[in-house]
Amino acid sequence: GVHPDQRAVEAGWATHLAVPPAGAPTVDASGLNITAGAVSGAVFQLDRQAMTRRVQNQVQRLDSPPSDLPIFTDSLNLAQGRLILAGIGGSRLLHFTPNDPREALRVIDLAGPLSCPPVAWREGFVAATNVGQVSLHHADGASSIAAPFQPELTPGQAFQWLRPAVTGSVDDSQLVIGDGARKLYLLKVEPQPQPHLAAATSVDVGASPLVTQLAVAGTRVFAGNEAGQLASFTLPELTPNEPLPLASRVAWGPHAVGDGVLLSLESGELVMAGADGAERWRQPLKHGELGGVPLVDGDDVLMLIPTTGVARVSLKDGAEGAFLELGQPSVAGPVAFGSRLVVSAPDGTLLIVNRP
Repeated sequence: GVHPDQRAVEAGWATHLAVPPAGAPTVDASGLNITAGAVSGAVFQLDRQAMTRRVQNQVQRLDSPPSDLPIFTDSLNLAQGRLILAGIGGSRLLHFTPNDPREALRVIDLAGPLSCPPVAWREGFVAATNVGQVSLHHADGASSIAAPFQPELTPGQAFQWLRPAVTGSVDDSQLVIGDGARKLYLLKVEPQPQPHLAAATSVDVGASPLVTQLAVAGTRVFAGNEAGQLASFTLPELTPNEPLPLASRVAWGPHAVGDGVLLSLESGELVMAGADGAERWRQPLKHGELGGVPLVDGDDVLMLIPTTGVARVSLKDGAEGAFLELGQPSVAGPVAFGSRLVVSAPDGTLLIVNRP
């Protein structure tokens, strides 16, 4: 079972999941339930009753787990309580559907080892593997939506896909994905003769390999490169632009926030770039290196500092408006929970805290 943690920060509470979390928890639209996965593949659901008790001793597990399940380090929220658990290098995912009377938790077999965390796209999610295959699955049941994309292979080649980004409208969105060292692709769902993923266009990444996840802001896709620059490519042709010199490599991000992208540097600075590729501002990191995923809150952004707490920073100029000391390390979040936040700690603790 799990038990309260009396070290919870002001106006918060905590509960232990006994093992480290698999990424950030998810909160349903009503704000009444939290779903959290663990590295072991176990899934916990916390409703209002469990939160009031501060105890949750019920867990969803596979009845007969395969022997080669990976360590699950990432989670993907598919809405309505549905969750994907993934581990880089693993050839299996876990798909969780709450209240499924037949099989709430099921295994998804991939064509090869996972290269990057899965992302939500269209009515499902995308998984990209080291053998090059990029597949699109339904959010319900995880069946295939379209035949996978497979770039041209050369003998012995392994693909190290960067975490992709989605662009365009909901009904006709496309996916930008790249292998970092060679090509960047814009993928679409082609309906004929049978639904399949196809490259609408592709481009060479340039002289310096891309080394970060991708992020889309406005009509550009952004990524940090090995040379310490912020590279950008204009959609839909993926036309390369002059990279933005950063004087240091990207350590966190880039993340699409507001009308630009946010990133931190190995030099200990936080940088905001506009959708035009120009630097808007940079500020020193006051509390340590960043982790998790930023959460936009009005004109500000809330960011996790794993060693210390949660910071509120202005998107306009990077000025810090408030800081919440958590009193213990954290690894994922922050996730919106009504007027509060949920943050995951490395020991499996879930903290529900006031927003700074």
